[in-house]
Amino acid sequence: MPPARWRETKRYRTNITGLGRNCSVFETARTWAYHEVRHHFGSPDTLHDAIHAEVLIRNTQFAKPLPAVEARAIANNIHRWITTRSRMWKDGAAV
Repeated sequence: MPPARWRETKRYRTNITGLGRNCSVFETARTWAYHEVRHHFGSPDTLHDAIHAEVLIRNTQFAKPLPAVEARAIANNIHRWITTRSRMWKDGAAV
């Protein structure tokens, strides 16, 4: 039997301490981007720009931020997954 509240164990990870900089930037930015898709539907360029800006903002919160190349790679990975594999993008604004 799964533990009580098993659905919330991974989905709503609010305490991300212990993760590295890459993982914490990726985890927080991707969940933000999933909600941001509905504002940029139909224009992948503006979605990419918004994701990149958000990753840079979240990256500056560290004492020693990631290099710009790594932050850009994280933004590219999030954007590529959303536009190629996500139902949020393929099924349209109805989702």
